[in-house]
Amino acid sequence: MRTKTTLFTVLLAFTLTSCGSSTCQDDSIAGGAESSRHVVILLDKSASMDYLVDGVLEGFNNLVDQLPDSSYVTLLGFESIYGLDNIFDHVPARDVPDLTISDNTLGDGTPLYDAISGTINQIEIEAITRTSEKILFVIISDGLENSSVRYSLAETRQAIKEKTSNGWDIRFYGLGADAASEAANLGIPIADQSSFAPSQAGVDKVFDDIASSFTQSQTKTKCVRFIP
Repeated sequence: MRTKTTLFTVLLAFTLTSCGSSTCQDDSIAGGAESSRHVVILLDKSASMDYLVDGVLEGFNNLVDQLPDSSYVTLLGFESIYGLDNIFDHVPARDVPDLTISDNTLGDGTPLYDAISGTINQIEIEAITRTSEKILFVIISDGLENSSVRYSLAETRQAIKEKTSNGWDIRFYGLGADAASEAANLGIPIADQSSFAPSQAGVDKVFDDIASSFTQSQTKTKCVRFIP
C-alpha cells in the first residue's frame, strides 16, 4: 500500500509540473474570472466598402454571438467625412445589440492612420481604470491610407509598436492585397495580418478567423504548477 501511495504522489507531481509555458493558459486568456477580454474592432466605412456592407453586418453579429460573456466589445467606424465614429463603446458581449445598416452608414475616403492612432489613444485612456483587461485590437479595411490629416505613418507605426510591446494583440485584416500591404507598412507582425478576398466570402472568413481565436483560447489546457 505504501508503494502505491508513493507512486501516486510522484505521478501527481509530474502531471502538475509537465505543462510548459507554450501550453499553459492563465485565467486572463482562457476566460477566467480574474480578467476579461476587450475586443476593439476598427471598421473601414469608406465608400469602397459599399458592396461588402451586408457581409459586415452579418459577420459582426455572428461574431458577437460567439464571444464569451466575460468579454467586452468596442466597435468604431472610420471614413474621411465624419472621422472616427464610436458605434459601441465597451459594451458587455451579451448586451451588444445587432449591428444594423443605420450604424454602418458609409462615407468617403480612408484616413487609416488617423483612425488607428485615434483608437489607440481612446482605448489607452480608458484602459487606465481597467488594468485587468486583455485587449484584442482588430483593424478591418479594404484599401490604402489616403486621407489622414492628424497622424503620419511613422507616428502610427510607433503607437502600434508600443502597444504590442505592452501586451496588446493587434491584428490587421485586409480585404484585398493593397490593404494587406498597408499592414506591413504599419509594422504589424506577419502572423497578425491576413489578406482576404474583397468579397462576401472574404468578409465571412475575416469574422470566422476572429471568432476562432476565442474558441481556441477556451479549449487550451490550463495547468497548475506544482510547488514542493
